Amino acid sequence: MTIASACGKIILLGEHAVVYGRPALAAPLPDLRATAAASDLAEGEPGSVCIEAPDIELAAWLHELSPDQPLAVIVRLTRQALAIEKHPPLALRVQSSIPVASGLGSGTAVSVAVLRALSAHWGHPLAPERQSALAFEVEKLHHGTPSGIDNTVVAYEQPVYFVRGDATQPFPIGAPFTLVLGDTGLRSNTSMAVGMVLQAWQAEKERFEALFDRVAGTVALGRKAIEQGDWATLGEAMDKNQQLLQEIGVSSDELETLIETAKQAGALGAKLSGAGMGGNMIALAETGMEPILPGYTHLQQAQPVRAAHWVLSHFWPLHRDLVRLGRAASSAGSLPLGSGALAGCPFPVDRQWLMEALGFSQVSENSLDAVADRDWAVEMAFSGALLGVHLSRLGEDLVKCLAL
Repeated sequence: MTIASACGKIILLGEHAVVYGRPALAAPLPDLRATAAASDLAEGEPGSVCIEAPDIELAAWLHELSPDQPLAVIVRLTRQALAIEKHPPLALRVQSSIPVASGLGSGTAVSVAVLRALSAHWGHPLAPERQSALAFEVEKLHHGTPSGIDNTVVAYEQPVYFVRGDATQPFPIGAPFTLVLGDTGLRSNTSMAVGMVLQAWQAEKERFEALFDRVAGTVALGRKAIEQGDWATLGEAMDKNQQLLQEIGVSSDELETLIETAKQAGALGAKLSGAGMGGNMIALAETGMEPILPGYTHLQQAQPVRAAHWVLSHFWPLHRDLVRLGRAASSAGSLPLGSGALAGCPFPVDRQWLMEALGFSQVSENSLDAVADRDWAVEMAFSGALLGVHLSRLGEDLVKCLAL
């Protein structure tokens, strides 16, 4: 088995303007990763690939997937790049801890993880430049007219100063700095946001070109601040960039609420990151302010831990709970009406209309399965029970904190 991974990314400065030839600054998120595992199968046709992606409830053979399905595309592109077609039958499993449609490069990370796993498994690892080029082809499926910044940062896994069409420029960081991510809980549709800005640019080209020039100014200011370790100036650049993104029209009430909350809590600067209209906010925290807590094991103090490390130890279980509850809700959203006692209904029932009228998300595929199915109940009970365990653990920790 060959396992490979790829990181997520954030755009520090320069969203949207980067599509129109202006510079942008972006950085990898090494702790948020997509992972792909490739292994040979004992049986199967030469060249066949069984793809499993539990995060999106996908399990299918490569030939069964549509030509524009992103996982199918990156597998085929990797085979073409390596001139490999008749390989032994292969199993490919893909998982990711990067939230989808949040401006953190989830789709790109999955593509790069897959091509890294496949190319290494077949004995021909690809250079970062080639990884970036292949991932960019899949980016076009996700986002229509992408800038190329996502695939560049994820493939090279280092902060970059990016200008579309120019050579990638890594840049030094004067000193460590701390960013806080805030998730609006709304999916950020990059292709929709990019398309909306394109329409606005076509309607008011002179105004938007001026806005993009001002965004480029914040990028130059931010890059100099990062190289010098001047975090007050970087925060100023972030605030100015956010004001321009508001004028461009890609912020949202939810983003503005998070940004204002971060500023009130002492953030040096805050802005949306990515396409906007949802997704994530980033805030620059003042350095040296993070408290240290005692870590406990077996009810005894053990190692010291950062407060953020403790907070995230509860965030990730609750995040998994949210994903599980979403899957359980999807399972419960299958309309069984029309299945009859077991072999269908003798009346002319419009099941599609019933589904929409009653708020279901799909129609059951098989009447025998529908009348016997209790998966949704088990999944909901399990998801709720595990959520209760995680909330109990959080409550216990809070009680300990109050007792300190």
